Amino acid sequence: MTDTSVNRSYELTQEELDALFICADCGVNTHHIGEYYMVTDEVWAAAGGRANVEGVLAHEMLCIGCIEHRLKRRLTFCDFMQVEANVFSPKSPRLDSRLFGKRWRSNALARYWLTKSALDRGRR
Repeated sequence: MTDTSVNRSYELTQEELDALFICADCGVNTHHIGEYYMVTDEVWAAAGGRANVEGVLAHEMLCIGCIEHRLKRRLTFCDFMQVEANVFSPKSPRLDSRLFGKRWRSNALARYWLTKSALDRGRR
């Protein structure tokens, strides 16, 4: 695994890698259920998440249910960072509905343009 922001490589066993994806509140493996995502720093702080220190591989994860429980509200598209991880990795139906909403899930072309537009804004 490589932390590209500081160009560090980490040699991890599968067990250590799996441990990075465990929800801090309920213990579910967020990678296995398709709930790997990145929210804005403001949303993460409001949920009581620890700040990511530059140069250190962050390891605190929350499943969608637990972050929404902490926030006492449902996540929306605007809560998520505009990064590839939120678009291209496999998503659970619960995460997919927060990122794209019900009306977008059934329309692949609309979903493509929405995500392309979000990524383009993030690269400016």
